[in-house]
Amino acid sequence: MGNLVIREDKKGCATLTLNRPDKLNALNVDLFAELRAHVEKIASETDTVGLVIVRGAGKCFSAGHDLTDIAAGERPPRHNFQADTI
Repeated sequence: MGNLVIREDKKGCATLTLNRPDKLNALNVDLFAELRAHVEKIASETDTVGLVIVRGAGKCFSAGHDLTDIAAGERPPRHNFQADTI
């Protein structure tokens, strides 16, 4: 996985940090893909992970969907990819 979502585990808690502070953690296709990969991995670790916290790096949780990505004609892997990830 890349560095758009950082995972830290401690005592049964997985913290996922959205890591685009320069863009106020705006969600683009690449970030959604990394987030989904982490979520799918955690789904197979329910014997050791009982809590998941999602946070944003820097001063903002997330500004929402990255409008620059939309304007550039983003190409998610499949229809409703972002909504299914959330």
